[in-house]
Amino acid sequence: MNNWLKYLREFFKELFRNELTSDLPPQDTEEQDSASSISRIGQHEDNRDVSTRLMSPQAKDFLLALVSEKPAANLQEFSLYDRAFISTLLKKLRTNTFEIPLLPEAALHIQKLLSTPRVNASEFVDIFKNDPALSAELIRLANSVYYGATIPVHDLQLAVTRVGLNQIQGLVIMMSLRTRILRGKGLHREVEWITELSLMMAIACQQLASELAMSPGEAFTLGLLHHVEYFAVLGVSAEYISSHHGDAISAEALMEAMHRLGPPVHELIVRNWGLEILELPELVPLDEDEEPSQGDISVGLRAKLDFLQRILIEKWSGANPEPVVAGFTTEAVCRAVAAIFPTDADISTSKRNSDQQ
Repeated sequence: MNNWLKYLREFFKELFRNELTSDLPPQDTEEQDSASSISRIGQHEDNRDVSTRLMSPQAKDFLLALVSEKPAANLQEFSLYDRAFISTLLKKLRTNTFEIPLLPEAALHIQKLLSTPRVNASEFVDIFKNDPALSAELIRLANSVYYGATIPVHDLQLAVTRVGLNQIQGLVIMMSLRTRILRGKGLHREVEWITELSLMMAIACQQLASELAMSPGEAFTLGLLHHVEYFAVLGVSAEYISSHHGDAISAEALMEAMHRLGPPVHELIVRNWGLEILELPELVPLDEDEEPSQGDISVGLRAKLDFLQRILIEKWSGANPEPVVAGFTTEAVCRAVAAIFPTDADISTSKRNSDQQ
């Protein structure tokens, strides 16, 4: 599982390095150096998996601030530029002009096929045949250690069967959202942090599939896109920065925008995309004698996943948080965390099993 996370990190890095360099206009030397450094996020860490690599203090502060609950700040406390940024995004939301990214065409086709009772596997294959880059990445994914790939596959149909479409759909969506941000002039660092955290959440949720009463593929997608609104708000923010000659907004202003816009943007995405797995209704207080509805259970799930996300952030920063999430067994949470951050004993056992095979 640890190798799976490392593979995914390399998967995104290679894909978007090629995509950015081929699609973007020529840059001056300074911009090329900057873009190069972004495409090599954590280059000195490439040969180390996430279990041996700690996040930076800046990443920890940013990610913990994302999952914290705090009242809205007074906009007058911000600079004129930051205030204009937040006000512009809020106005877009009020006037229904906030741009929700369209689902990638491949994801739309996958979604349609997944809702079909009887479908031929060749129909899934046709989606990837029309996208050579996506086809290549699918085959690489199918041959990864995560799927116990002792026999390599070079055929798209075998790759589709081995990987499973529920995972692919979520990954295609994330790739599209991430590309949109990386093509802007700012927030590259922030999107890398959120991408890696989302991948961790996907793997953790997949480990918790039985506790979530979902298939592993559904749980993976739920974790991967649990806070898909982060990508949408970052995308609009990056466009704002680009339209203002690359002038950076403050970390505080970005966080204020993320907190204010996050929930309504999540709702817009659910409504526009029609992905039921992301639907988390608003919590309504219950009367004392009232039984919780399915909607209340969904909101409880969101709170549980947020708490799990905080545990992963703390663990990634080098802390040793208690693996306790209300509603999940401690054993299940420990298993989910260990899938991403294995102990020395886990690594030794894994190596011993590998040597025996």
